[in-house]
Amino acid sequence: MDNLAEVLPSGDYVDSTTAPGQGGTGYVLTVTTSSAGFVGWLVFIYQDGRYGVILHYSATAQSSDTFRLVTDSGGGLYPYAASSGLYPFGQPTEERHIGDIPIPPAMAYSGTYASATVTLSNCVAYLYWVNEDPTQYSCTFTYDNMLTPSNH
Repeated sequence: MDNLAEVLPSGDYVDSTTAPGQGGTGYVLTVTTSSAGFVGWLVFIYQDGRYGVILHYSATAQSSDTFRLVTDSGGGLYPYAASSGLYPFGQPTEERHIGDIPIPPAMAYSGTYASATVTLSNCVAYLYWVNEDPTQYSCTFTYDNMLTPSNH
C-alpha cells in the first residue's frame, strides 16, 4: 500500500473548476492525511461565501488506491467558522437547502485516491449539487492550493 500522505497532500479539494466562495459554488472536501488514512470536513460553499457543513469524516486506506470513508460527529467546529476574523469568506447559512443538508454519523462510503485527487463513489446519491461524472455517478475532488483560509 502506498503511503497515502505522499499521494494526497493535506488541504482543500474542490469538485468544481470555479473556486467556491470566489464567484463559484461547490463542495469542498478538507483533507488532513496520515500514512493510513485521512480526516476532514465536507462543506458546500455558496457564491456569496455562506456555507453549509455536510459532514465530518475519517477515511481509512483499504488498498493502494481505495478508501472507506465513515461520517462521524468528531472534529468540533468546522475550522473556517472561527470567530477570529481570519476566515472572511462568510458565515454558516441560517437556512438549509437540499444541497447542504447534513449527513448523520456512521454512514459509510467508498472511493479512490490518486495524485492530488479524491473520488467518491456514487456521490450523486447523497450530494445533490455535486459535479458528478455522468458515466460513473462518482465525483472527483481535486486539490486546490489556492483555496486557503485567507482566500475563503
